[in-house]
Amino acid sequence: MKSPKLFVNIFLTLAAIGMAYYLYYIIQQPIIFERSKKVREEALIQRLKDAREAQIAYKDLTGGFAHKWENLIDSIKYADYPQIKIIGNPDDTTQAVIYDTTYIPLKSRVFEDNYVVDSLKYIPYTGGKEIMSINAGEITVNKVNVQVFEIRAPERKLLNGLNKDYIDPDFEYRVGSMSQATYSGNWE
Repeated sequence: MKSPKLFVNIFLTLAAIGMAYYLYYIIQQPIIFERSKKVREEALIQRLKDAREAQIAYKDLTGGFAHKWENLIDSIKYADYPQIKIIGNPDDTTQAVIYDTTYIPLKSRVFEDNYVVDSLKYIPYTGGKEIMSINAGEITVNKVNVQVFEIRAPERKLLNGLNKDYIDPDFEYRVGSMSQATYSGNWE
């Protein structure tokens, strides 16, 4: 007959192994979350930077920012941007100056040729299901009207599928502002 001490030792050994695994699991959860968050966050920030560049190019072309993704994306894909080449010295009044205007695709001004402009509006890692909000308008700053835009992506949509205990449900990544004359992102 085996002694009860042996059973107690086996039980305590199994309990220690279980506790060690549980502690390892508890310690690893935030680390795994932070790694995944960092990858997704970097992709989103790059997407917001791209959207900002697209908005600036759109404004250079039209005089205002796009308030709909369709307008912004269509302009980047299909519009041409005037490029003026000056032949001669415009400051020299003794010779003729020629202004030669050529048109280049707006997309080539902003992005590489292989950039997929249609993906600009989607929050990365959502499988094309979640769209960032976009808005544009005009505000008055020091009695001057200023064109502004804002693009937002909620953190909870970016981090969907990860541990919800670590997600701030109210935080949004944002570039631009509808209340201030800035094109900065809130991560900068």
